[in-house]
Amino acid sequence: MTDSATGEKCTFRLYAVSKYWKKRYRRRKKKHGVQYMYYATGNGVNIPVERMFDLYRQRFGIESSYRTMKKSRGRTSSKSAVLRLLHILVSFVIQNEWVYIKWQYLSKTTRGRYGKKYDTRFTYFRMRQFLRLALEMVYSAVNSVQMKNGRSVTILGG
Repeated sequence: MTDSATGEKCTFRLYAVSKYWKKRYRRRKKKHGVQYMYYATGNGVNIPVERMFDLYRQRFGIESSYRTMKKSRGRTSSKSAVLRLLHILVSFVIQNEWVYIKWQYLSKTTRGRYGKKYDTRFTYFRMRQFLRLALEMVYSAVNSVQMKNGRSVTILGG
């Protein structure tokens, strides 16, 4: 592959994996067929094509947990690595509590392979809203800040 702007060349391996749609992989409207997935790897990576799909599927949980963590991570401009790590750890704790609440209290036992189904209405966004409201009730939210020149800045809609 060549970058059209800089002319730099990049080489990589491209794997094509086909999976037959079954219960787990089929799309809603189609009942049968083949799904093709493509994976690009660096030249130093030698993974058998047969294992590519399974290896990526294992990684999906890691990718999605980091994506979810970023939604509730505190933002800071501090250069302190300890403070940044603390923000990440608190975010993972919130995420793990959300999963625990869904699994322990909002799911029901069903027959079949997976055993439990949970209520999809308790989203991560709703969990964050509940936490924000609880913290505002405990610590009383600040809606106005007095400035040095005597003026005040008010935040509406918090």
